[in-house]
Amino acid sequence: MTLELQFPPSIQLKKLGAHMARPRRQHGWLSEEKGKWIAHWFAYVRLDNGKEVRRRRDRVLDLRSKMPRWRAEERLQDLVSADPCTFSALPDPNTKLRWFWENRFLPLAQARWKRSTLASFPYLVERHILDKFGDLPLQKLNQFEFQDHLNKLGNSHSRSLVLHVRKLYRQILGEAVEQQYLQKNIALKLSLPKRMRKPTNRFLSLEEIAVLDRDLPSRERLIFRLLALLGLRPGELFARRWRDWLGDRLLIEDAVYRGQIDDPKTEKSKGFVWLPGILQQNLSDYRLTCRCAEPDDFIFRAEHGKSSRPMDTHNYLRRVFKPACDALGVKGVTHQSLRRTCSTYMLDIPQANLKDVQAHLRHSSAETTLQIYVQEIPESVRHTVERMADHIFPKNAELAETDRKLH
Repeated sequence: MTLELQFPPSIQLKKLGAHMARPRRQHGWLSEEKGKWIAHWFAYVRLDNGKEVRRRRDRVLDLRSKMPRWRAEERLQDLVSADPCTFSALPDPNTKLRWFWENRFLPLAQARWKRSTLASFPYLVERHILDKFGDLPLQKLNQFEFQDHLNKLGNSHSRSLVLHVRKLYRQILGEAVEQQYLQKNIALKLSLPKRMRKPTNRFLSLEEIAVLDRDLPSRERLIFRLLALLGLRPGELFARRWRDWLGDRLLIEDAVYRGQIDDPKTEKSKGFVWLPGILQQNLSDYRLTCRCAEPDDFIFRAEHGKSSRPMDTHNYLRRVFKPACDALGVKGVTHQSLRRTCSTYMLDIPQANLKDVQAHLRHSSAETTLQIYVQEIPESVRHTVERMADHIFPKNAELAETDRKLH
């Protein structure tokens, strides 16, 4: 009995293996040009559409007068054996770094990166990697140029940025190895520069706090108080809706990144923060005057657009808050400096301890604190936050008048 396989007419048997990698054997050949030995062989690469193409490799070996033919033959065989594209078709290593980032790496990264990462890493790659190496083929990238680039970044940028760039180098080339565009990840041996710009430890003095609290516009003053007293990340604050305000507490369960709502920075960031009396009163007064005060409305909404949308943290800092602080003579104010201001003065409060600060800022290292007090804020934290509010926002006559202007 003979078994005959029936294939649909659309399948052409001659082309069934056209896109499959096939083992090949070759020895290459030598030629002589202008008194030099030239090695030649064929490499097979797989294009993005799956089609295999053959490409000739040519390599100058040495002067014929210095290298006997038998030595040239040995060198040729070494080159043929070392080329992985000699025996089977692999993805084309001449693919440029920019193309690989846009079409092979980023689509995979978007599925696993958080929105906060997607809001910053593509810019870092474009600004600090693709601008310099984007038009180079993957096989032309080398460790020396990468290391030199990191060293130069260290002279003018923060340690955090250099760390991120090195991490991205390793991830991108690691994926190129995984997808067989490269044989090895040359970024794995990159070292951090010994000389890097020291990170800023900027926080606001009590005098600077008094200036901003006295002269900022009413909405910016409220945002300033919330960031400085609660130590919130800006994405956490601008994602808050009125329903998250529970009297003496503020619920933190998500954050906004580039206008999109997502999880906060870490799982430990979720929880409640204690609102001192001064902020409870400020929020109450602000709700009476703002246009959108329904439970589902964002407390701080974007100025433009028909629907209630949260403000963009980067745009707000660059276009509104920082210029307002600069105009009052308080330079170098960032979201990080306000969070640092909160932790600095909180530790300065008598009887305050590091555990209270960790619980208030919801640091990931305060795992025990957050697990125990996820539904209830420790009494010591409440007292510490209240004392800090009185410390950095003293209730004298001048500031009382500012409070009345906020209404």
